[in-house]
Amino acid sequence: MKLPLNEVFVRAAMASGLEEQLVLWIGEEIDSRQAGFMDREAFFAGLSAVPGSAKGYWSRAVKNNRIKDPRALVKFLRLLRPAIEIDSRMEPWNGWRRGSRVIVFVGERDVSIPKVSEKVRQRVVGARDSRSFAELAKIMYRDIGLDCEVVLEHATANLRVMTSRISTNYSAVARLCSSCSWMRCTNCTTGRRTTCSGAWCRPTSRRSGSPSLC
Repeated sequence: MKLPLNEVFVRAAMASGLEEQLVLWIGEEIDSRQAGFMDREAFFAGLSAVPGSAKGYWSRAVKNNRIKDPRALVKFLRLLRPAIEIDSRMEPWNGWRRGSRVIVFVGERDVSIPKVSEKVRQRVVGARDSRSFAELAKIMYRDIGLDCEVVLEHATANLRVMTSRISTNYSAVARLCSSCSWMRCTNCTTGRRTTCSGAWCRPTSRRSGSPSLC
């Protein structure tokens, strides 16, 4: 399947809210490919037999990380010839970086199993939870198409212990408020909890009283 590289392509990206991201991607492409040149200007000079054309197109096309001239950008891209790939991953997971870690929490509890031991209680995971985890992993890889590492964490019934472990082991994913043990995802940006003034009781998309991740 081939898609035409024209103004319609660029304007569609702008209309869909991907303008800044498109400029960022092009910038990253330029940075990676100019590594063997003295500077960016030397790299631009090698893109075309016409002196100054690539540099001129780029300078007219993008200003302050915004697309100012779609036609000039198209002409520049035709000289740059970037590797354009369609990301077929489902939204909103297509925004995840490749190689990300997905942490799946499965509940566990201590039960008495006389056939195993009459004195020592055994820590177990429910069969339905185990099967659900297996199905979730299949959906992530097969249907959603995530290029990620799935990490299994067994969650204790003690909410305070569980949330403390999450905030310690996965500080980039979630943070725990030391004032009220409220846990929130570091990427949540909507809503607000007002019952605590702790440093991490900031805007969150979760309802008050339900510590959880996105």
